[in-house]
Amino acid sequence: EKPRIVKPQNLQPFSKVLRRIFSESALLRTYFTALLLFTIPLYAIMAWYPTLLIRDYGMSVGQSGPLAGSIYLVAGSLGTFAVGIGASRYSYSLSRMMTIYTAAALLLCIILLIAAFSPTASVSLICYGVYSFLAATILASMAVPVQLVLPQPMVGRGIAILIFVTSATSGSLGPLLVGAATDKMGVSLQIALCLISAGAVVVSALIFWRARRHAGIWESRQAEVTINSPV
Repeated sequence: EKPRIVKPQNLQPFSKVLRRIFSESALLRTYFTALLLFTIPLYAIMAWYPTLLIRDYGMSVGQSGPLAGSIYLVAGSLGTFAVGIGASRYSYSLSRMMTIYTAAALLLCIILLIAAFSPTASVSLICYGVYSFLAATILASMAVPVQLVLPQPMVGRGIAILIFVTSATSGSLGPLLVGAATDKMGVSLQIALCLISAGAVVVSALIFWRARRHAGIWESRQAEVTINSPV
């Protein structure tokens, strides 16, 4: 007997989910925009950082790739693990999450500026590790606002759209923008990474802060619905 396929109930079409995210929900629209900008530097650094170690610090190909990959693996795993511990011990509202995201983005901008002018490979690698840790903390929790704001039948496809925005779109734009800057503007790879990454992160911090205001409005409406609903 063939296995029976159980179809989800009330599954919403992608067009309706897209309209809900980018047209009807100011919170999700600003949040998605902030995440798009925030992840552009992540993919740009992942793609170009081993090359930076070779060009600016004289490392070999056999050294730069495994070293950068190992640091990202360890620091990113620790960041994801830290989010799990924090989520199990503390309860965060959406507005507080956006505040934390804003602070993390601003801190990452400072780290990027330090890394851009680091005199040694050791300082650059430390900055890369801290950046990987902080970026992982945001990426590990990025689906939470979608799960809370969207109706249950839209959540699965909403998260799929979120992953597309933060991987396919940012993953293409980040490395491309850095490569174009080095070719067209004639700047070094280190300066190109700094300009594009720091600029995108600063703008994402501003939009995360704006999303904080929308999150507060959404939370107030949810509280009103809870109070007015019959027991």
